[in-house]
Amino acid sequence: MSSLPALETLEHHYMKMAQAAERADWDTLSRIESEAAALRADLEAAALPIAADEAEQASACILRILELDRSIRARTRPVLDEASQALHDARDELVRHTRSSAVHRAYGTR
Repeated sequence: MSSLPALETLEHHYMKMAQAAERADWDTLSRIESEAAALRADLEAAALPIAADEAEQASACILRILELDRSIRARTRPVLDEASQALHDARDELVRHTRSSAVHRAYGTR
């Protein structure tokens, strides 16, 4: 048994994730990423050897997976940064509101 078929399956998942990221389909991307994570864990746990005659194919497959991963990250990073900033802004607004309300309650002004 070789790990090449498992690597090819993993690559297919990464292709689907890249397509989902391209469409900004975050639910699909998340679902497929969970499946890919399980595949990666299974692949690592099995520690299947790579046959000598498949080494070049396996190496190429891994390089394609890494390139797809870079592509996915390039598309998701701006969205994640934007969401992080929105959460930060919302937290700051909540803190300002809470402090303002506390002052009004303490001193009876409004």
